[in-house]
Amino acid sequence: HKTHNTDREGRHQQTRHDLTTMSKTITLGTAMLSDTTDEDIASPSLRDLNDKHVEYHDQIPTLTESQYWLGICALCTAAASQSWLIISVFPYSGFMAIELIDGVNEENAGSYAGMLASAFMAGRAMSSVAWGKIADSYGRRFVLIISLTASCFLSVLFGTASSFPLAVFWRFMMGLCNGLFGTSKTCVSELAQGNGGLETKGMSLMMGMWAWSFLFSPALSGVLSEPVKAYPDSAIVQQFHGFLSEYPFILPNLVSVIMCIFALFVVSSFVPETLPPQRKRSPKYIVGDIVRSLCEFFTSHLTSSKRHNKEETDGLMKTENGASIAYGTAQTESNQELESAKATCTAADIPKATIAQIWCNTDTRTHLIVYWLFSFVVVAVDEGFPLFCISQHGGLGLSEVNIGKILSTSGFIFAVCQYSVYNKVVDCVGLTRSVQIGSIVAGPLLMLIPLSVLLNSSTDISGDQDATNGSGSGSRDNELSWSTYLFLSIVLALYRIFSLMFFSSITVLTNRTVSPEQRGTMNGFSMLGGSLTKGLAPTFVGLLVSFCISSGVFAPRVGAFMVFAILSCMGCGVGYTAYKTM
Repeated sequence: HKTHNTDREGRHQQTRHDLTTMSKTITLGTAMLSDTTDEDIASPSLRDLNDKHVEYHDQIPTLTESQYWLGICALCTAAASQSWLIISVFPYSGFMAIELIDGVNEENAGSYAGMLASAFMAGRAMSSVAWGKIADSYGRRFVLIISLTASCFLSVLFGTASSFPLAVFWRFMMGLCNGLFGTSKTCVSELAQGNGGLETKGMSLMMGMWAWSFLFSPALSGVLSEPVKAYPDSAIVQQFHGFLSEYPFILPNLVSVIMCIFALFVVSSFVPETLPPQRKRSPKYIVGDIVRSLCEFFTSHLTSSKRHNKEETDGLMKTENGASIAYGTAQTESNQELESAKATCTAADIPKATIAQIWCNTDTRTHLIVYWLFSFVVVAVDEGFPLFCISQHGGLGLSEVNIGKILSTSGFIFAVCQYSVYNKVVDCVGLTRSVQIGSIVAGPLLMLIPLSVLLNSSTDISGDQDATNGSGSGSRDNELSWSTYLFLSIVLALYRIFSLMFFSSITVLTNRTVSPEQRGTMNGFSMLGGSLTKGLAPTFVGLLVSFCISSGVFAPRVGAFMVFAILSCMGCGVGYTAYKTM
């Protein structure tokens, strides 16, 4: 009997000890909730972040593998439509400027064409973060549907623009009203529901849509532009002669409308909402929320100091009161009530993501900077390669047709091989190593491009003659040897394969550095920086090519090598940064 009493007393002491420990834990949790800073929220531990991912995925209905792949295919269709919107304008942007502006010709249309091409990126840069916040509040499907619907109407308005400023405005609005690409990357990660293998395969497929767009968009868009001039004897063109004469660039934009409508149908049918219902706000409140946000933005600077002082005082009072109540409850209430109090603390709502919170997360910041830097390099290469090809001094002196052959062949090799190569590398070395390999291998490949001049004998002769005579108007032979054609096609294809390896892996990794409710805002922020770097890269590479090849500081051939050597070093620098920081 004495032993029994001793055991019971020991259990009571253990129970009191457990209650006291739990009370202190709740008290500490209350204080932490009151004193949490933006940096603390933005930099959760890896375990807490994984727990949030698991909890988030548990709130989404489980998908079968067939449902997952249907959703991925629908997102790929949407990505293809947006790729067409961006790329299809390149072949006819200069001719559109000539058509809409008096006095503009083929020699001075380049700057106006650049304005049309960059207007979309400028609009997207301004709205990317806002679309990310909307996706985090009102749902991913809402952003996808609104973006595709807006693209339909704005494509028609752009194709029927009666003046150049109006065309630039509608192109800008097309980017401003488009939050699809960042939201699509968010959806790919969330549809996988924690399955890393499915996530990497889905991301690779969606990012690979750019390959198919680069393969078909320029050629098809060029064929459909100005049909009255291109096909004057066509019966269909003659039937719609008046309309097509007034709007010579409407046909490529009608293709945009058809693609967006089809993408809208498949997205509505097969892409489930990946934002949990309890986190989703009804879209009917969006107008009021926008007005409220604008009012808060304009008044925040006037009251920030006063509000900050008040919140500090209130937070201190709440912490002290919370500690007293929690400790007193632990001494008097049952273990069941303490568990209830603990659940209340842990279920506290996570604040909405802000740019400051995302930027304070060291992993996220590192991934974003690496992504933006490599985006700059890739766009610079995409703009610099055609300039090298058409250059009479130091370049290949090729015609547009031959440049198109190289780009199309490299695009075909890239589209066919990228998926299998990417997944094989990721399976062998993982996502982080694939980011490092992609950037480190892609950079040195650029050094091989100037060597193509040595393979193209006709260009070599004309280039030497031009360099000797000091003439800038050497005859363009428009001949492309088979060796040069195959060499450049393979080099560009390999470069694009490893570049896509970088972009696909860095996107998946960046999505994993933030909690699920911050993914939309983070991807919007990512698109903001990416749009800015992609807008600056063409100007940079244009100045670089002009200085290295045309300024006379270097011999033309040496200058051409210098261009790609600089770009190669920049790519390797990004790879080294990724190796050291990731």
